[in-house]
Amino acid sequence: MSAHRHGCTFGPGYFRIVLADGTRVRSAGWRAVSLDPGRSYELMPADYALRAVALDRGHHRLRLEYAPEGLRAAAMVSAIAWAAWVGAAVVFLRRLRSNPSTA
Repeated sequence: MSAHRHGCTFGPGYFRIVLADGTRVRSAGWRAVSLDPGRSYELMPADYALRAVALDRGHHRLRLEYAPEGLRAAAMVSAIAWAAWVGAAVVFLRRLRSNPSTA
């Protein structure tokens, strides 16, 4: 679970997990993923500033994930930049080894 703090509230026929993690709680990157086949969970606002998952009675296994939009694109840009940097370093070192007098 990505949240630093969580709390639980009970009521007639339901159980609610409440997330609290600063400003990231209300961002659109949160989702609740079921670890049991055939189940789905909905993340909803709770107490004006938090997020919650409503659960029926019974056993539940779920994972709360935080992946903001643009995360994949940012990871790809970072990977390409690192590959370019490593490639440039390899080219520089090969040139330095082949002609040490130009260094």
